Amino acid sequence: MNYEIAVSPELNLNVKEIVASWNASPEAKAVATAQVKESDAVNYGDPITLTVVLVGMVVTVTTTVLTNVLTKVIEEKLLPKEKTPKAPAFKITATTLASGTTMLVVEQAE
Repeated sequence: MNYEIAVSPELNLNVKEIVASWNASPEAKAVATAQVKESDAVNYGDPITLTVVLVGMVVTVTTTVLTNVLTKVIEEKLLPKEKTPKAPAFKITATTLASGTTMLVVEQAE
């Protein structure tokens, strides 16, 4: 199964930092390797920045497991340690595309 992660620019998260943090996390790296997708950004309602592709899935995992790992990567590596107004609240929504790829969309929580 193919997985991609799309990040809304309103979160001010650097996609390359997400990739680096994912690949530096033993828990995340045990699941897959993250890479920046070189194709154009895809619009899922809100403008989306670069897309991350998870490649080399070494184990079969559920979308819930991937969402939990992604949440930890973002919270532990990218958000300020102290919860301040600058630390964006986010949500991750899973969508299955016509191609069969599961897209994890990271966007501002309402």
